[in-house]
Amino acid sequence: MPYGCFGNVIMIEREWIIYLSMATLVWVGLYYGIRFLKLNNHLLGYEWIVLGVSAACGILYISKLAPQVITVWPFLDLFSKLFGVTIIGALGVMRVTNRFELSMRQELVIFSAGLLISYVFMISSTLYATVEIVSFLTALLFLLSLVFLAIQSFSYGLKWHGGLIAIAIVANIALALWRDFSGEGGGTMNIESMAFILQHLIWSSSFAALFYAYRALGRRKGLL
Repeated sequence: MPYGCFGNVIMIEREWIIYLSMATLVWVGLYYGIRFLKLNNHLLGYEWIVLGVSAACGILYISKLAPQVITVWPFLDLFSKLFGVTIIGALGVMRVTNRFELSMRQELVIFSAGLLISYVFMISSTLYATVEIVSFLTALLFLLSLVFLAIQSFSYGLKWHGGLIAIAIVANIALALWRDFSGEGGGTMNIESMAFILQHLIWSSSFAALFYAYRALGRRKGLL
């Protein structure tokens, strides 16, 4: 087989692996989003659904099946990065770790504010330039909520769930450090593709582990 043909085969296989990694986030987001809603956690439920829809838009755009989603995908991704997974996700986890309750009206206000502020960041070049810094700071809040979830899981005898959350925390920190030190967009195509694939697989497994740890701790506390 000529080298050029061999390279094309590798490219096609890499694309399919990327699609499959993104598809795992689609499934995790939609499936566990619905399951969180059944547990009456609207914050995590709807945000997980947003994650799934955002990943689905990513697949449709990258595969060129529906390039029109470029009008929606960046906004959904920005919302999740700034507020969805980070602030809204942390507040959702606090419902079981800190017995933190919000009314339906308060949850609606939080989501609406997050969408509005994300839109402002989207249209302002000055604010958009600070997205990486702001998302890093808000991500610390979500990681802190996961730390509390892991600690409480261990203290309530849920060692398996606590261990999985601890692994998820370490994996996400390692991924963030790798991307920072390698420089996003500065590596070879193979390295960038690997980082992209690992990113979606780590996120998918982390969000799935979070659901089971949340449910187990909630049941152990008598909250669910």
